[in-house]
Amino acid sequence: MVETPWREAERHVSIEGNVPIICRDKAAEHFTDHTLAVNIDAPNFHMADEGENKRFVILLDDLVLFCRMWYYSDLNNAGDLNRYLTLTLTLRPPFSEPSDDTTLSKALQRRIFEPFGLVKGLNDVVVKGKHCQNLEQAMREEMAIPYDSPQKCLEEATKLKEEGNKALTKNPKRAIELYIQSFERIHIVCNGRNRSIWGDAWFDVQFSDGPFKDQHGQVVRLMLRVTLVANIVKAYLDMQDYDEARFWGMRTIILMREASGWDSNDERDEPVLTFPGAPQIGKIYYRTGIAQKALGERDEARKLLKVAAMYRPHDEIVKRELASVSLRIG
Repeated sequence: MVETPWREAERHVSIEGNVPIICRDKAAEHFTDHTLAVNIDAPNFHMADEGENKRFVILLDDLVLFCRMWYYSDLNNAGDLNRYLTLTLTLRPPFSEPSDDTTLSKALQRRIFEPFGLVKGLNDVVVKGKHCQNLEQAMREEMAIPYDSPQKCLEEATKLKEEGNKALTKNPKRAIELYIQSFERIHIVCNGRNRSIWGDAWFDVQFSDGPFKDQHGQVVRLMLRVTLVANIVKAYLDMQDYDEARFWGMRTIILMREASGWDSNDERDEPVLTFPGAPQIGKIYYRTGIAQKALGERDEARKLLKVAAMYRPHDEIVKRELASVSLRIG
């Protein structure tokens, strides 16, 4: 049972966090068979939607998804959200009488406490109900470990990208796995074709030392993102999975169009040569064009390869592929 004073909390949890809600509204108000009550509050912070608390019920199996969504939400606010919040966890055997001396098993308690290690920097944490003090302490110790710094996230993501590059020639499937892990280190979660981008504010920092000295965190992250996409498209091409290669490439191309102020379906692609990752963007256009060609969509391939040639004017391979799909007169 999750209880918060924010009416929008349920929507954020279910839509942004992909956490299944199994009971809500009046049904949640009357639900009493829960093992854990999670109360989130901000007693010293004024809330515009103050009123009756909102309740909803999730499965214990999905508690880690809930806590991970909370983890990313705090990063979205550059770690400045949780310091206003208090968390109260109340453990209770769901089918016992109030005076019953029943205690939840340690295995069940571990499943309750461990996910909350992701939730850091809270104003206060209170645990109620009979429970193992060692498990509570382990949770608190994990909560006390700070988030990895933006620089560390980018360094580890870069290492995973390089490992993926090494695997790419012989094992493209493994390379994709490493590239997905690299995305996750910069707080971009890829689950099949679904992608969630978190923590933009976390990377809003200018580095003064280290491997990214004098660079802005978001620029470094952006360049890493487009490189990862270009390499994932190549991996799918190598696996001859042209449909997936096209999907990954076109998602980024559509984002580029929208960033240029065009409709996502507008195909008036023009190269943005001042873009920090322009050469990698050229690779995305080129490799997506190859996927389109392999799928028999020559007109679409030609449009993309034309843009690729503008991004990479000295690339003979791009020129050759463009020539192979060019219109011939006579």
